[in-house]
Amino acid sequence: GEVGRSHGMVSFAYLAPMMVVVLGNSVKQGVCLVIGIVVVTLVILLVELTAGPESLTPQVLTIPPEVAAIFHFIQANFAGSFFFVLLTAVLSQLKEARRALQKKHSREEKLNKTLGKQKQALELEQRLSRKLISNIFPLRVAEALIALFETCGESSDRSASLATQAWDGTTDVADDPGADPQPVGCSYHVVDVEAYSPTGPASIRDELAASLSPRLHPRAVILFADLVGFTAVASQTTPTALVCFLDRYFGDIDMACQAQQVDKVKTIGDGYMCVGWTEHPADHADTALRVLRVADHIHRASHRTLLDGQRLQVRAGVHTGTVVSGIIGKTMFASDVWGD
Repeated sequence: GEVGRSHGMVSFAYLAPMMVVVLGNSVKQGVCLVIGIVVVTLVILLVELTAGPESLTPQVLTIPPEVAAIFHFIQANFAGSFFFVLLTAVLSQLKEARRALQKKHSREEKLNKTLGKQKQALELEQRLSRKLISNIFPLRVAEALIALFETCGESSDRSASLATQAWDGTTDVADDPGADPQPVGCSYHVVDVEAYSPTGPASIRDELAASLSPRLHPRAVILFADLVGFTAVASQTTPTALVCFLDRYFGDIDMACQAQQVDKVKTIGDGYMCVGWTEHPADHADTALRVLRVADHIHRASHRTLLDGQRLQVRAGVHTGTVVSGIIGKTMFASDVWGD
């Protein structure tokens, strides 16, 4: 019936690529079908234009009026109805995609909140770990440990392992209780920090190994102070009042040591021991002056802090000389100094 009379059927042919794109989600196949329809229509049109009328067989077909009316109705309404259904399907898919995207964003927000809480908890644990390390080890050792952990991504609980490895002592005791005591073997060696952190900066590893290993200090300045008559007064004081007094008193001295860059060594009863390190001979006088400032602060702190309403006197002595420093113990590590 010629191309001009068949435009309705050509329009119906385009339903195929549309359905492929919408329902099959295959744009490539839809494009191929469109190209095929265009090519076939173009070929038929070229044949009609180039061939003579005598070579074409006329198509004479008589269609009942009722059937023709039905086809005209379908041709008039099908395209609009189809595009309406197509648009509805597309919008439905868009809504589904939007809901899926919203769910994804909701999950991401929940995940970000969870990660934020975990990050805050991790930062809190890191602060507590750094504070714990600073309270257990001297300032030089603590700074070396913290710098190594932060640089190499190691957890701060490695400090216990490192400090334990720094001591390799064994006690050889005979099984027979009546046997003579055997000598205790002790091998205190330099820590192999490379085994724990092969990727850490060499300067930090060397500093940590030197800090955890025994060191000789030829120009250390030692301060030792205790309270006069503390035992007699403490025996008449409640445990809570006694501990609160020592906590305030020693805490005040701790802050003075930090301000003067003096390392606290330990407390024994009412005694307090700290040390100032001198790396170079030219700094020896300055180190001694900083330790003397701590001693002066101890005297003033004793006047400010009362025990059971009484003000205790302080005895403080400062000496300088050669000492050895090190960390000992397998549990409850102790950093101490030994010397005359």
